[in-house]
Amino acid sequence: MADNDYLSQIHSEELDKFVVYGDLNCPFCFALHERFDAWSLLGKIEWRLIIHAPELSEAIFSLEDESLLANEVFAIHHRAPDVSVSLPRARPASSLATRLVMAIDRYDRKKVPDLRRELYRALWQEGLNLGDPAVLVTILANVGLEKFVEASVRKNPDGSVEPLALWEFWRLLGSEPQDLIEWQERWETDVSFARRIPIIENRTNNALLQGLPTEEALYQYLVGRRAHFVNDDVCVFQPRPIAIVFGWMDHLWPLVKILKETCEVLHFSEIASCRQMLIDNEEIDFLFIEDEFVEDDVLGELAELLKT
Repeated sequence: MADNDYLSQIHSEELDKFVVYGDLNCPFCFALHERFDAWSLLGKIEWRLIIHAPELSEAIFSLEDESLLANEVFAIHHRAPDVSVSLPRARPASSLATRLVMAIDRYDRKKVPDLRRELYRALWQEGLNLGDPAVLVTILANVGLEKFVEASVRKNPDGSVEPLALWEFWRLLGSEPQDLIEWQERWETDVSFARRIPIIENRTNNALLQGLPTEEALYQYLVGRRAHFVNDDVCVFQPRPIAIVFGWMDHLWPLVKILKETCEVLHFSEIASCRQMLIDNEEIDFLFIEDEFVEDDVLGELAELLKT
């Protein structure tokens, strides 16, 4: 959205009445955060981080989890073509990075919007693991917050720095802040939220905007009126070849890493869903199957469907 008149209208509003609930490991929240950044709103609208999948663990990142992740990124490419997003290898748990943001809020509140932006981009553009202390330490340095961990790191005789262990990083963050506990409870228990993210709340009239809106819908919500809005400068979605991956995406990651740069990647772990996708869609260009994942008869059936 590049129209200065519309941006001026948004900035003339009392924006502190809005609050967003979002998670760092949700691509739809990332897309909304990027739009707020493009509109210079990150320091004006409160962004409350919550953890929408506390049970998530890289050790048990299932086939279903892989499918959900790939299909969410596919949806972002279509629904928010103005936002650059790349499929990461896995969806990391967000609790460590979320607690880091809360700790920095107490340490240097003005740096929080920059830190949050870099955390989102590290995952959704660079594919980095937000559960890795070394990644978080690097991001802190990138936004000028290296002193936050300086006293906790150990230097070797040669001047190199010993990486912080996971438990050491947790200790550095301190106890769970009350704000985070209250935000999490509100998001989990308010029936009007329906446990959806992202969600924007207008605290003056309780109006909610759930999910990732179009730019026009977001504008109309923020200014509180129905107005015709056309954004001629938004990026137009450019169709790319569609590739289906059937099997463990993690096992096929060297291939997927190349594919995602030029193709839309869909992932399936269940034969019926994959079969139906091939039957219903003529636009599928490539089908990649993990050899040990299917029997020969299923492999032949899928290959024939793709041909037809």
